[in-house]
Amino acid sequence: MKIKRIIIFALCLMLIGISYQSVKAESQLRVIASKTVLRRGETGTITIQGKPNTSYTINTSYVLGDREISVAQMRMADENGQATFNWVVDNRTALGTTTATISGGGERIEVAHTVTE
Repeated sequence: MKIKRIIIFALCLMLIGISYQSVKAESQLRVIASKTVLRRGETGTITIQGKPNTSYTINTSYVLGDREISVAQMRMADENGQATFNWVVDNRTALGTTTATISGGGERIEVAHTVTE
């Protein structure tokens, strides 16, 4: 009976360890620097920390006049896992906040960017 409890306890510890490692692995992608509240004509940047030598894509959109324009950029993370996305806000871009989705390496995050004036 005592051996059975020890085995069950060991299995529980292993499951907790596996769950912790899975959560830890999923949280690798994050924003480490950004300039996302912008005026028309300014340059925005988002720098991410992800997996080394991995392709990342940012997908977003903005409103220009009466049209919504979709944008996608791809960047390869360097050997440290960092990549930077940048863009220039058109002088005719509508004011407001939009969400950008950054994905790659099996991970995904969302980042808001805002045009204020």
